[in-house]
Amino acid sequence: MAEAEGGSDVQAERIAGLDTSVAHPARVYDYWLGGKDNFAADREAAERVLAAAPGLRFRVRANRAFLGRATRYLSRRGGHPPVP
Repeated sequence: MAEAEGGSDVQAERIAGLDTSVAHPARVYDYWLGGKDNFAADREAAERVLAAAPGLRFRVRANRAFLGRATRYLSRRGGHPPVP
């Protein structure tokens, strides 16, 4: 998060009240999806899990794709405007 924007984990922690030294499941998931909103602790935890379950990254991305397809299908079926 802050690292990608040129800041530091310490600055982000102070501003947002986050403990960036402890992995958070949402940020670990973000890392597996290829996102930028994660910190070193999140990346380290994510890599440890990937070492034990090498195909997990593919399954996480497949899950996200399914979520998008299901949302689009249900929104069309219910007469709602299309979801991009």
